[in-house]
Amino acid sequence: MKEDSGRRHRARPSYDAAFRRAYNRTFERLECIETERATASDQVAELLALSPLERAKTLRSEPRFRSYSLAARLLARSQQEILRDPIAARGLTRFAQSVIETIDPRTCGGAEALSDLRAYALASEGNSLRVRGDLRAALKAFSSARASLQRGGIDLDLAAMIDHMESSLRRDLWQLDSALSLLDRATEAFLSLDERENVAQALLKRATIYVVKRDWSKAIASLRTALEWTVDPTITLWARHNLADALVKAGCARQAAQVLSLTRDLYDRFGDELTTNRRLWVEGLIARELGEDLQHASDLLELATENFLVHGYACDAALARLDLVVTRRKQATRRRTRRREAPTPLREALPCQRSTDPLDPFHPRVASAQ
Repeated sequence: MKEDSGRRHRARPSYDAAFRRAYNRTFERLECIETERATASDQVAELLALSPLERAKTLRSEPRFRSYSLAARLLARSQQEILRDPIAARGLTRFAQSVIETIDPRTCGGAEALSDLRAYALASEGNSLRVRGDLRAALKAFSSARASLQRGGIDLDLAAMIDHMESSLRRDLWQLDSALSLLDRATEAFLSLDERENVAQALLKRATIYVVKRDWSKAIASLRTALEWTVDPTITLWARHNLADALVKAGCARQAAQVLSLTRDLYDRFGDELTTNRRLWVEGLIARELGEDLQHASDLLELATENFLVHGYACDAALARLDLVVTRRKQATRRRTRRREAPTPLREALPCQRSTDPLDPFHPRVASAQ
């Protein structure tokens, strides 16, 4: 017994030394990670200033760009850019994927963590394809994302974000039950991580599914709840905008106009292309439902449709065009109704005839004589 105790005592210093080495390596790595995070934004600007060919060459030759933080920053930039330019957003996700392929798994938590980031990049690309209207390519991208997620699956936050993005694709494919299931799973993860703003965004997404189902009461309730969860002005803008849209489609055009009026300052503050054109779209719907100026409603919807097409938002363009067609039909119906109801114009009174002119045979005096 004493011999065994002595052996254990003699072995202890080697464990202590190994622990100290591991601790030192971890501490050094944490310092590197902090440096990478601090420089990621500058690195993004530096790389995007280069031509695509120079960018690829720099990425291959300079190890400082092979970092998890740089790839994550590119993907965050892509999520911001999708509101302005979905084509540019896809380019950023493709570039992030190139960065990911150069990263040493030992520098970022292992191969599983890198697989999760790769899955998120593929899902982000799929989301940009969905916004552009290429649903087939988007479905393929999300399928690749799921395959990569199976090799990882350790980052609950990224997995939830992938569920959140894919729910939009399932909604656009009219797979509404699948979309709601994905949102349920994403919301549960966001709640467990105490991510209030992501919970609010999930509620916004749920409302859009209820809009597709034409369940206006659930859509409106979901949007009002989202407004209680968020303090982010951008998410507040989206929630109010979608609330105005749901109200006008539920037949409450005047309430929708009031919500839109309260949101003017946020529209002015965040005037990206997608938000501006969606504002024109909902303003056109409100003007149509109020029925005061159908021509103005038609002009707004036509402008929104054209702008959506120009900037690559094919799905929005198609839906706005449907509303434009409905509005023009209402215009045509109103014109026909007004023509039917208009009084028949009276003939102008003829000038008095000279006494020498023969009387018209249907003149009252002639007719009575006959």
